[in-house]
Amino acid sequence: MKSTETLNKKAEMLASRYGSSQEFEDLKQEALLAALEEKERFPEAGDAYLIGVMRKAMQAYYNIKLKPVTIPQSGQVYALLSAIKGEEGGEGANYTEQALMDALKGHNEPLEPQTLRQEVSTEETYQNQETVEHIRHNLWVYLTDKQALAIDYVFFKDYSPSEVAKAQDVSQQRISQWLHSGLAKLKKMLEELEK
Repeated sequence: MKSTETLNKKAEMLASRYGSSQEFEDLKQEALLAALEEKERFPEAGDAYLIGVMRKAMQAYYNIKLKPVTIPQSGQVYALLSAIKGEEGGEGANYTEQALMDALKGHNEPLEPQTLRQEVSTEETYQNQETVEHIRHNLWVYLTDKQALAIDYVFFKDYSPSEVAKAQDVSQQRISQWLHSGLAKLKKMLEELEK
């Protein structure tokens, strides 16, 4: 692949595989640009290497829209937008602002889920653990044996519903029914305890 025309034809062929007529030109240009940059950096690069470079560039372009982005609360969005308008963008920005700025720029680096971290106090953590232990120890008081067994194995012992179904010699659908009805009873019980 010595000439730009040959690279262009190969980029067209690769871009057509994505089946997206709307993004065909963008994909082709991403591939061609990546191949030309690599060809400039490594003049002795072979065809297979350049094709790989073009594929990676197209995949990165195509997949960027598939990455989930967590949008922070509106106050932080407004602060970031004012920073962008003021062209401060990024310098001295906190983690949330930087994550949103990267998302707006189309950064390829992964964003952590829940860019807004909420600190949980030690007391709240202890209360949550206490509530979970109370529920676990009283499953058989509030639920039928089958519901309690299903919830205990799936949620506390990390078995999958299909593993529990196999062990109990019932269908996975039956386990799902026990889980659903048991969780509904637990929810009702917790609501009564909160009153």
